Amino acid sequence: MAVSNSGNIVRSTDNGTTWDNATDPITGNIWVVGFGNNTFVAVVHHGMILRSTDNGSNFSAVVDPGNHLTGVEFGNNTFVAVGVFGGLYRSTDNGSNWASVTSGTTGRLRGVAF
Repeated sequence: MAVSNSGNIVRSTDNGTTWDNATDPITGNIWVVGFGNNTFVAVVHHGMILRSTDNGSNFSAVVDPGNHLTGVEFGNNTFVAVGVFGGLYRSTDNGSNWASVTSGTTGRLRGVAF
């Protein structure tokens, strides 16, 4: 799975030999995509969170937390997305619902890993 500044999402089902376009509902900059529990989650420049549960064929808009998002990761059955002004959001139901979490900073969070 790869994402681009022009809102394109491309995917490979043969270990990167060939690539095709996935369907996505936006045209904005998609910064990063994460994967866990057979779910892809992508974060968009102006705060939209996208989700795919069909191996990346189609993405749908899940939520717009109103914050510029820059990173997403999956671990311990939890997706975590981060962004500017200390924005931190988590989902424990494979990206269906997201809750804001206090990060303790107002700085730009650019990535997350665990």
